[in-house]
Amino acid sequence: MKKFVFIDIDGTLYDHDNHEVPQSAKEALRKAKENGHELFICTGRPKPVVESSYLDLPISGAIFAGGTHIEVNGKVIYQGQFPAEQMDEIVKYMQSHDIEFTLEGVHRNYYTDWSYNYFKPYFCDIEGADPEMVQKFEERTVICRYEDYTSEDASQVAKIDLFALNNDEIREYMKTLPENVEGFLYTNPIGDRVEGEILIQGVSKASGMDEVLNYFGGKLEDTIAIGDSNNDFPMIEHAALGIAMGNACEPLKQAADYVSTHVSEDGLAHAFEYAGLI
Repeated sequence: MKKFVFIDIDGTLYDHDNHEVPQSAKEALRKAKENGHELFICTGRPKPVVESSYLDLPISGAIFAGGTHIEVNGKVIYQGQFPAEQMDEIVKYMQSHDIEFTLEGVHRNYYTDWSYNYFKPYFCDIEGADPEMVQKFEERTVICRYEDYTSEDASQVAKIDLFALNNDEIREYMKTLPENVEGFLYTNPIGDRVEGEILIQGVSKASGMDEVLNYFGGKLEDTIAIGDSNNDFPMIEHAALGIAMGNACEPLKQAADYVSTHVSEDGLAHAFEYAGLI
């Protein structure tokens, strides 16, 4: 029976320790696709920072930016827009409270200087860095400075990533976000900063799954989700079978139906085998 499989990128498909998608993962994707299953990348990354090498894998489509932008076989089937008024309010708060951020869009991302300097090594200064991604960062035409953001860009912004120094303060603020948006904080801080995401209310990787199922006429009982981080909770809990990687954060492991091995220990391939996809 055909399954709909939703796969996170970072820490699930991509092994950060070895800077690669393991060969076993690529082979598992190929076999599962040949077996008739529909495979989807389901990532918190917006499309501008998803390397083309991921989209060239044997997949049926991708859920970008935590569910706010969805493409199936190259066709956009859903596109959410972050409420402009609420975005302005949130940005003003962050700027007045020493909170760094990125505005993540369908076509362009806008970075504060700190967030640009944080992400650039992540994409550009690693072994086998994607030349296209390096060019995006160096030219600053897709990966843009926040100073270059204008109100005309608001229509293509999908979500906000934030990086805060004062954990207690940002936790309280996240409880009082403006109407029409919602957010969460990651379990593991980045150095002395805590990272979080703010999205359109009701939009998540789980709602993205539902959009895909509606498009295909699929059923929730035929879904499998595989992830490792806090933003994977919605899809892990929503899927008929939720699988956490061996390197997943502990709360996600507790929520999952099954825990695979570490991403660097053929974790994705083992997950596919457990789920009967290959």
